[in-house]
Amino acid sequence: MRSRSLAIAFTVVLAACGGGGAAPVDTSPATAVNQTVVSTTTTAAPPARAVEQPEYDVFLAAVAETVEGTEFEDVSFDNPELTVATGLLLCERLAEGADVDEIVVDYLAELTDGDVASADDDQLTLTGALVGAATEALCPELKTE
Repeated sequence: MRSRSLAIAFTVVLAACGGGGAAPVDTSPATAVNQTVVSTTTTAAPPARAVEQPEYDVFLAAVAETVEGTEFEDVSFDNPELTVATGLLLCERLAEGADVDEIVVDYLAELTDGDVASADDDQLTLTGALVGAATEALCPELKTE
């Protein structure tokens, strides 16, 4: 259930951030989204990266460490490409002018079916892990103090 809910939440967040459309032939976050088939029963990952990107590994490790012991503790490894694409899209939202609070509230709204006030500790931890790790590892130039 956790993986299904999370996959649906990732899909909704990614779609809301502009991850849809025709599949490009580059390594942008949209590429990872367009090559990933998410359903309520299966998730097929895109092919392995041709070029290793250490910042992706740093991002995934930070998310994994932060959510350890929560219901989402395997999130960064269930589908690492989708997790990285989510982080990159969070960075895109920052680059487009969204502030961190807005991104956090939007993501929590997706995790809680619109009832942000009902977010539990695990959902808050996951959201903070994704946003914090993205701004540290994937787009440090967008980090606000």
